[in-house]
Amino acid sequence: MIGLTTDDTAKIGNPEYFTDIEFRKPAEEAKLVIQELQQNEKPDVILATTHMGHYDNGNHGSNAPGDVEMARSLPAGSLAMIVGVTRRIRYAWRRKIKKQVDYVPGTPCAPDRQNGIWIVQAHEWGKYVGRADFEFRNGEMKLVHYQLIPVNLKKKVTYDNGQSERVLYTPQIAENPQMSRC
Repeated sequence: MIGLTTDDTAKIGNPEYFTDIEFRKPAEEAKLVIQELQQNEKPDVILATTHMGHYDNGNHGSNAPGDVEMARSLPAGSLAMIVGVTRRIRYAWRRKIKKQVDYVPGTPCAPDRQNGIWIVQAHEWGKYVGRADFEFRNGEMKLVHYQLIPVNLKKKVTYDNGQSERVLYTPQIAENPQMSRC
């Protein structure tokens, strides 16, 4: 597992916290780390967790390149998966790899795949947990099942009498008191 963040962090973060930190291009660093891991550790799979963003077809505008661009720039399949953890960007893909902007919880979807690398992300603020089930055989990782699970996410329901209320999409997930102490 390798971790990468956007090189925009140096521009958008508080500089007083970065006095002794050097930010480099994540894709270039990923290539070096992947090569080092393959030579020295020989792992079955290499995963990356990122905070870089997932931009449609790599169109990142004025932001630094994100997960899609990095996956495309790496040797094909050199990462098994990129687990993106960026807020504000939710995406789910219909089975035919078409972006589904208006995703509704429970709708079948699949993660993005670029250059033989799976890219998963579960939206913002803990609204969803992503679940991806893979089979690993003979050096190949095959996606078996994928879903975005809403975490106590509500939808507005309007009744015939005109009254409305917010109801959960799925059964409520109870708060874990031990986790609340953190």
